[in-house]
Amino acid sequence: MATNRELKRRIKSAGNISKITKAMEAVAASKMKKAQDVATAGVSYEALMKKMVSNIIRFSSIVNHPLISVTADRELLPSLIIIISPDRGLCGSLPTGTFRKAETEIRRKSNQDKVIVVGKKAVVYARRTDWNILASFDSLGDKPVLSDTSAIGAIAIEEYEQKRVGGISLVYPKFISTLNQEAVIENILPVKLISEMPEVRILQPKYIFEPTAADLLSELLPAYVRLSIYQAVLSAKASEQSARMIAMKNASDNAREIRGLLQLSYNQNRQKAITAEIADIVTSSMAVVN
Repeated sequence: MATNRELKRRIKSAGNISKITKAMEAVAASKMKKAQDVATAGVSYEALMKKMVSNIIRFSSIVNHPLISVTADRELLPSLIIIISPDRGLCGSLPTGTFRKAETEIRRKSNQDKVIVVGKKAVVYARRTDWNILASFDSLGDKPVLSDTSAIGAIAIEEYEQKRVGGISLVYPKFISTLNQEAVIENILPVKLISEMPEVRILQPKYIFEPTAADLLSELLPAYVRLSIYQAVLSAKASEQSARMIAMKNASDNAREIRGLLQLSYNQNRQKAITAEIADIVTSSMAVVN
């Protein structure tokens, strides 16, 4: 059984841990709100660009663009998987879930798949595996901008256009809500947007494209790919800060609970000691009287 001195030391340690995790929770909550605002603000823009590209593909005869067409030889090529993870720890099981999803995707396809890792946690994890790392980006900071992820998009597009890979996927923790972040796999290349548009059987619209639909797609499709990667990074940042805030809140609650249990044990030991001393005094008094 722990002595009162040990219990006091543990109570003090639990109290210090609670203060630290509470401060980290407040910092994460502040960053979380900003990251969530940025991530959710970009969702509408991405959806609008997706709809615009879909309309161009649907209502034009362009079907052989290198970022749209799928040929039989591409199916034999390795895939490129972009793995996005947090830069720092203390965010619960978020990195582990992302890496587990990535491992599943790589095993499902081929060990020859190429990998681009984004985030310090992903870089460290990838170096301990046998993944075929094409490029790594250690840190994009807490407030990444589109130019910070443009290199990732450029590498991905070049690998696909040069027919060195047959498809490109994103693996990242998707922000759903403050309490819910889910590791997901999203295929971004080849772009398949026609099937996502419902059939319009009545009032089929007709568009006149200026410049031509091919020129528009040559500009919009690479931009759409870069935007998809950037939006995934923003979603991962929002997930990281949300998971960290929840993890620190749970740590603070656990530290307070442990401190309460230790305080209870300390009080019980102290009461036992007082009771024993009183018993000794009473026994001594009775012995003196007798």
